[in-house]
Amino acid sequence: MNNLDFDNMTIDQLTVALDLDEEERELLESIENDEWVSIPNEKEEITRLRQMAIADRSTQKIEVNLSMQDTNEIYDLAEQLGISVSTIVSMQCLRRMPVMSHGLGVVNSATA
Repeated sequence: MNNLDFDNMTIDQLTVALDLDEEERELLESIENDEWVSIPNEKEEITRLRQMAIADRSTQKIEVNLSMQDTNEIYDLAEQLGISVSTIVSMQCLRRMPVMSHGLGVVNSATA
């Protein structure tokens, strides 16, 4: 990639030169189409997100007994999505709770 003029390349040329996959190409297109904007109060937003991440890390383990079929389906889904089994289970539990955790106070419209 020596001496490539990235500023004057088309998205197709950049995709080939950088060996981008489909997701990376879509991200590049959205950036080039000015679909990304700066957020106001960046420092406050970073602080808020950092606090959410800390709260998310401080979790407690629980034990759940599931059928072998359900367990296999969860493991298959986790593999397909490329995320952990615990993340899938947590996401599904939170979707069914009337109010989400972490003090966000967001009501789940499916149960409200």
